[in-house]
Amino acid sequence: MNFRTLILFFSVMVGLAACTSIECPMNSHVFANYGFYINGDTAVAINGLTVTTTRNDGNDTTLVNKLSGSHNVTLPMSFIHDTDTLRFTLADETGEQTDVMHVKKTNEMHFESVECGANYFHKILSIETTHNFIDSVVIKKDNVNYDATEEHVHIYLKR
Repeated sequence: MNFRTLILFFSVMVGLAACTSIECPMNSHVFANYGFYINGDTAVAINGLTVTTTRNDGNDTTLVNKLSGSHNVTLPMSFIHDTDTLRFTLADETGEQTDVMHVKKTNEMHFESVECGANYFHKILSIETTHNFIDSVVIKKDNVNYDATEEHVHIYLKR
């Protein structure tokens, strides 16, 4: 092998080594999907829904503001706390009603590669809620990862 061929060989090898076969997910956010139901498994569109939570600094933050016409809501999950506290407020012509939901979960670090960075997946362990306009809550899919297309939680409304 001459010197020029050797240089070319090492250049190609360095170029190939720089490429990775791991592709990061297009959606690298982790959200839980909550569906609203009435009378068994009949999906119902919700109107006037606001969802808030408390941040680490103690201040409230709005996750959803006056959602209307949707039968589900997709919400982020914290990776710091073992329990997320969500306030669901439903406002209509008769007034406002608020239910507080405590979502107990695990926080499992998920790492694919340096290029993708780390993220947290969750397993929903249990959910407790008040019952002002929420009748009951059922965990349908407990593993929360990048796939938020399936509903994780069914919220059954009083009506």
